[in-house]
Amino acid sequence: MSPSAKLQIIRRGSSMTAIDLNAAGEFRICLYKTPGVNALFAAQYIYESLNLPIGAKQGQICVAVIGSGSIGSRGVQKLIQEKHKVVVYSPALAVADDNTRGIIARKKGIRNEQNVSFANSPEQAVRQEHVLYVVIAIDA
Repeated sequence: MSPSAKLQIIRRGSSMTAIDLNAAGEFRICLYKTPGVNALFAAQYIYESLNLPIGAKQGQICVAVIGSGSIGSRGVQKLIQEKHKVVVYSPALAVADDNTRGIIARKKGIRNEQNVSFANSPEQAVRQEHVLYVVIAIDA
């Protein structure tokens, strides 16, 4: 990872008890608490923080999204809307057969389109050669 990489933890709500603050400081990870902010705004902030290039060709940018809860699923929806490729990993989606995976994904608002694929592990999601960005959206 580049030394100039921007790492941040955006915690919806106010509690930071589940976050190792010392490790975050050691790795120069910025921490943001967002009390009173709903999942839609948190997902929008994450999307904007990616600083994706404007005018990229359809399907040129691929983002791995780890987590498909209230924030992650909205982030995936936004990425699909903007015509980016998305690789999604979520424990609920990873263990399901294709039919069940489709049902769960649709309930989360994730349309199973050509530009969306599902990974069976977080490692598989981020190690795909065409992934340029990674979003970790875990509801804690």
